[in-house]
Amino acid sequence: MFKTLIGAAAVTVVVAGSAQAALNAYEGFNYAASSLAGKGLPADPGFATSWTQSGANGGNVVPAGLSYANLLTAGGALDLAGPGTTLNFRGLNNIYDNPSDSSTGEIWWSYLIRPGAYTGIPFAGLSFYSDALSGSAATDTDLATATRDSNGLKYGFSDLDLTTNFVTASVAPTNGVTALIVGRVILGGGDNTNANNEDRIHLYVNPTIGGATPPSDANANVTVNFQTIRFAAQNGAPFIIDEFRLGESFADVTPVTPPNTDFDGGGTGLSDFHVLRMNYLTGTLHSEGDANSDGTVNHVDFFLWRTAFAAAGGNLEGVSLPIPEPSSAVAIVVLGCVARALGLARRRRT
Repeated sequence: MFKTLIGAAAVTVVVAGSAQAALNAYEGFNYAASSLAGKGLPADPGFATSWTQSGANGGNVVPAGLSYANLLTAGGALDLAGPGTTLNFRGLNNIYDNPSDSSTGEIWWSYLIRPGAYTGIPFAGLSFYSDALSGSAATDTDLATATRDSNGLKYGFSDLDLTTNFVTASVAPTNGVTALIVGRVILGGGDNTNANNEDRIHLYVNPTIGGATPPSDANANVTVNFQTIRFAAQNGAPFIIDEFRLGESFADVTPVTPPNTDFDGGGTGLSDFHVLRMNYLTGTLHSEGDANSDGTVNHVDFFLWRTAFAAAGGNLEGVSLPIPEPSSAVAIVVLGCVARALGLARRRRT
């Protein structure tokens, strides 16, 4: 069975993974703890300005970053809490408004958001502006992906300068729980019946990452034209923001940590297999055998360990687990992981 999996991996990886196109901009808020104002260089990839704040109100960098599943993250985060509405702007080095702005004809973005204790908050999250920064603020709003009090507080999106109302997903913000918000615009993918329907926006809330693009939670026609981003919270709501990415594919904006099959810190070996076997189907931590950081110790982790161990010259004789035949859907994911692990192993040996 394992040899069959290896032979099919080269075909299956195309189904299981999303091709990476380009990461246009990244902000991990990995700065010293203080006001966000002035942080970031104008020459940072994808940006044209440092962070500015409107008036006396703005967010502050905090040392503890957010995390989500096996998303690749860095330290630091942005705390939007404040005495009033907190506004934080940064200009991009490109105007995004037509298919030629992307090699895929699409624009993707993502960020992490974690609510604190709040009551009656109408807005907290990310907005885009069609004009460049003028002084400390932008003026012409384009669209937003945020949480907003519209028939109950939910995560959603809106086209702020046109006619699209706030469209919500089914997920509501929960105090202390980090959410991954992913936006996608298909440039030129709207109905094109009038000026308000040129593009198509899709929203993903807490999608499964590391594989194919999942179905969106909400979508609508919009018209996109932006060159500035803003993270804001009305009335100084205690929301934490982290890991903003702007790219051209789902994989660009949801990079995952590579599999780690060294569970006990001594290098990948038989001792790691014993850790995995002891916690099979019950463990949730890397130290318990979770190689791909998905919170579950299962057959995927075993195949990743087995591949890495064999690639390093380990003897697999007598090494086995009582693994049932996977369903077709599970097999696709497993094969994709095995193929990626084999690619990493080959690159390490060359």
